[in-house]
Amino acid sequence: MSYTLFPDFLQEISKLLEDAVNDFDVLIQVGQESKMKEFRAHSLILSARSPYFRTALSENLVAKKDGVVILKEQTILPAVFDSILRYIYSGEICYDQPGDISSDINQNATHALDILVAANELRLCKLINCTQIYLIEKQSSWLQQNLTGILQLSCRHEPFVKLRDYILEIVCKNPNALFESDDFLRLDETTLIYILKRDDLDMPEVKIWEYIIKWGISRTNPDLERHSDWSDKDFSTLERSLHSLIPLVRFFQMSREDYYQKVRHLYRKILPDQLNEDIIRYHMDSGCELQSCVLPLRVSASPFDSKIISAKDAAQIASWIDYKDGNPYTFRKNPYKFKLILRGSRDGFDIDSFHQICDNKERTVIAIKVSGTGEVVGGYNPLQWKATGVRWLENDPNSVRIYPYHRGGGYCESKYYNHKRRTNDSFLFSLGNNQAPKLSRILRESANKAISWDAKSGPCFGDADLRMTGQSTNTSNWVSKTQFYEHSIANLETFSAEEFEVFQIEHCTIFRLPKFFEFPQLNDLSPSQISHFLEALF
Repeated sequence: MSYTLFPDFLQEISKLLEDAVNDFDVLIQVGQESKMKEFRAHSLILSARSPYFRTALSENLVAKKDGVVILKEQTILPAVFDSILRYIYSGEICYDQPGDISSDINQNATHALDILVAANELRLCKLINCTQIYLIEKQSSWLQQNLTGILQLSCRHEPFVKLRDYILEIVCKNPNALFESDDFLRLDETTLIYILKRDDLDMPEVKIWEYIIKWGISRTNPDLERHSDWSDKDFSTLERSLHSLIPLVRFFQMSREDYYQKVRHLYRKILPDQLNEDIIRYHMDSGCELQSCVLPLRVSASPFDSKIISAKDAAQIASWIDYKDGNPYTFRKNPYKFKLILRGSRDGFDIDSFHQICDNKERTVIAIKVSGTGEVVGGYNPLQWKATGVRWLENDPNSVRIYPYHRGGGYCESKYYNHKRRTNDSFLFSLGNNQAPKLSRILRESANKAISWDAKSGPCFGDADLRMTGQSTNTSNWVSKTQFYEHSIANLETFSAEEFEVFQIEHCTIFRLPKFFEFPQLNDLSPSQISHFLEALF
């Protein structure tokens, strides 16, 4: 039998750093000039923990003095390197700035970002991943305040994929905030390429084209205004500036009017000839063969009837329904149709309206936009909702008799009050407010309390994990107290809804032609094959 005493091991290893005043074989000079600071360390530990140091210490040209290797790191701040060196020795990272300013949230976020950049230089992959998660989960407000700079930084460094995807999702949900700002013209080409590649960029394609042209002109000749003043050289310069961006525009998603008036008529000279010809042919005959690459539609071309969630959010919810947490659906491959059956601002925020519209309907998703915070929370119920039901009851004067009483009782229509229903498949979630999606499934031991039927409440998950308690003018009141589900989904235990919607989930019907329909000509089929085809088709 063996025992693992890993914390004790790390504690003893970390003491080596404190004891490195006299016992060390590496001296690292960090920073520049007057701000330079020296750190003492051990080559064995540095090599084991960092591929960067492993390479640096193995080179024959490293400077040595009295048997001590001297390394210089001029691009990293001493305070940042101090945090990283402690991580190398202890496995623990502290994102608080050392000294009196440790409580300053902005300073901590800046310090964490500096750690991320330095960790990338030192090739500390686990630290890169951990720091991105910290910034996303703990410093989301600061990231939004410094959106453009963080976006460009994450696009310049491939390992920053989590941070990059997080920022890009914020940008794509509300692209006008960036595209209409002065920062847009300062974006570098790499960052703009990442944005244009996104299928969830929620902006009409012709508007995207106009912003790209504006960006290109700012890079070539900002003084040009009227197209009639442009020379062939001006167009050629603009084409070179936009050469990598033009193939990322979804021209086939534009209307033919927009393409002719705002693209071809003004900028025909910068478009590839084959692309221009294919677009014209496509609008004349959408079924024709094209030589140009036709990119998939963006989310803006996939209308989704909701004021709260997007088609991408619906795909995420669908993935949770099918337990595809690690391999989620894309919005184009969502196997479910989200049929809107109730919208508070349209149908009423009251409990009675909910039960009149949603009772006896299975597989429903509740989506709530929280007033004041912008949070989006909700839940999925695979069962029905009910306020009343027919049950066998003893003599009850408040019940409506359905069948004659027999031996003191009878089948009666009765209202439900906190009547628990069992399911293992219900869950709660939070989306939006620029936070990472959060899933909270019903606890296995509480599956018999997953859903509550209650005539005095609207939708109710658990006891009060998420419950609609009442309504006031143009809103509804909700409670969210974690009890039978895994996690809390809302920042507040009680809140009002700016809007709420209920969707019924239906399977999309996908028709697939029989395999032999792939023959090039129907005339090539034999009579028996045609007969088989017709039987399969009808």
